[in-house]
Amino acid sequence: MKKKFIIATIVMIGMIFLVVTNVSALTLKLEPSKLNLNGEPNTEICTKLTIDYSVPYGLVEGRDLWAEEGVTDKILSLHTLNAEDLGLVVTYPKSVTIPGDKGYEDVDVCVTAPDKGLYHGALLYRTIQSGSVGIELNVWITVDTKTPFFVKDEPKEISAFQTVLQITTNEDVAGNVIISEYGNGLEGPDGKALLGNLIEINAPEVEDKLKSVTIKKYYTIEQLNENSLDEDSLKLYYYNEGGWEQLNSVVNKNAKYVSASVNHFSIFGIFGNILTVPSKPVVVDDGDSTTSTTSLHAQWSSNSIGSDISEYMYSIGTSPEATNIVDWTSTIQTSVTKSGLSLNVGTTYYGQVPLGLFY
Repeated sequence: MKKKFIIATIVMIGMIFLVVTNVSALTLKLEPSKLNLNGEPNTEICTKLTIDYSVPYGLVEGRDLWAEEGVTDKILSLHTLNAEDLGLVVTYPKSVTIPGDKGYEDVDVCVTAPDKGLYHGALLYRTIQSGSVGIELNVWITVDTKTPFFVKDEPKEISAFQTVLQITTNEDVAGNVIISEYGNGLEGPDGKALLGNLIEINAPEVEDKLKSVTIKKYYTIEQLNENSLDEDSLKLYYYNEGGWEQLNSVVNKNAKYVSASVNHFSIFGIFGNILTVPSKPVVVDDGDSTTSTTSLHAQWSSNSIGSDISEYMYSIGTSPEATNIVDWTSTIQTSVTKSGLSLNVGTTYYGQVPLGLFY
């Protein structure tokens, strides 16, 4: 019990009397004055509240009030809803007896929210003496299940714009991670071409608490073909003070993504080597006619810059696009002699060798 001692001086017939008066100071404190709870929907989020009451074994009773969605003003008259009205499950001790040896009690305040959103409320405790209400105080409550909440050492995925981030933090933290397309037209690394789009990642509340981040940037076969890129050469890069830095990357051809581990956020993109399409083969045959009725021979040449041709396809038919004599056949050579044929005298036969194939 906290006491005030008032010393009064009374003068009577030349004598001094000291009168000591005992006055109790009734105080109630709630700490902290604001409770900010961050977490996921349908997950219980808890924090601590300290109730400090100057009356040993004194009794305090609690209740909670909530505001409608969009009301953020800290005015009790605007908090007219019950937790059930918002679908909230709120748990805390409704009645607390303060231990006489401490003068305070720590209590758990827990909230479970059904959906992503921002919820604003007030938790009130009042003193009860001889059945009468004494002092009533409140603390403000904000429940945020809209802002991503990262639990220490637990990976969390954030995705947008063909990009998936797996983020692990070294402490509990709430903060937005913003993935956006970067459209300022940065030039790529020398000799490399961009696959897909550039993305920029910003997370000011989270970045200095990162433990690890894995980036997966997805692409499509259409994007790959449109840009004529060598899939094996794909790498993730990040932009660093005026230049691109290559990351140690892994290409998953089946799932069509490039991944890398980073410890910071920046501008990221996939770049790769351009495959130059080989020139159309120039076919050189044995002239306009042949005396053989069982074989045909042809040879060709083609140039390719930036890639090696590893396969050609050829066919033979009785019209320019027909394959009725020899269907499409693979070869790694630049000439072919096809034997065992049954050719008719006076018939024109056509050979086709389209663009070479490369890998």
